[in-house]
Amino acid sequence: MRQILLFGLLVFAYVKGECPAMYQRFQWGAAPPPQTIPMPPTVPNVVIHHSATRTCTSVSDCFALIKSFQTNHMTERGWDDIAYSFLIGGDGNLYEGRGWGRQVQGTQPPEWNYLGYTFCLIGTFEDELPTAEQLERLNNLINCAWGDGHVPENYTLRGHRDVYAGTACPGQAFYDQIQTWPHYNASLATSN
Repeated sequence: MRQILLFGLLVFAYVKGECPAMYQRFQWGAAPPPQTIPMPPTVPNVVIHHSATRTCTSVSDCFALIKSFQTNHMTERGWDDIAYSFLIGGDGNLYEGRGWGRQVQGTQPPEWNYLGYTFCLIGTFEDELPTAEQLERLNNLINCAWGDGHVPENYTLRGHRDVYAGTACPGQAFYDQIQTWPHYNASLATSN
C-alpha cells in the first residue's frame, strides 16, 4: 500500500525540465541500430515491462545485463535495437534504451511500434514488487515524459500484456499494482 501511495504523491512533484539523470547508451556500450524511424513528437501510451530476468545491483552489472538484452533482441529476435525506451535497474538507476523519439522495427506488436514509450524495470515481478526506489524512478520518468511533451497529460498507462496477449509481462504482482495507478487502462484502443 505504501508504494501505491508513494506513486500517487509523486505524480504532482514533477517540475518541467527536471527529468531524472540517467546513464546514456554509449555508457553501457550500445551497438548502433541499422535503422531508426522517428516517432511522432507525442505518443499516447506508456507501456510497462519487466525484464523477466535477474535484477542488477550495481552500474557495471546493469551495463552488462542491458547489453545482453540488446544483443538478444538484435541477434536472436532480429530486431533493430533493444526493445525498451528506458530501463530501471535494481540499483535504482535509469538507463537509456532507445530513448526519446526513436523507434525501431519489430520491437513491439507492429501496431504499437509508434504509439508508446516502453519502460522496463529490470527483474522478475511475478511474486514480488519492484523496489520502492525502482518505482520512484519509474514515476519520475513518467512525469518527465508528460511534463516534457513526449506523452500527453492524458496519456494511457498499460502493462505489456495489455498490448500483447502472448506474455505475462510485467509479472503478476507488478501488474496487479499498476492497475491501481492513475492513467491505467487495459483497453486496446490506440488513442486517448
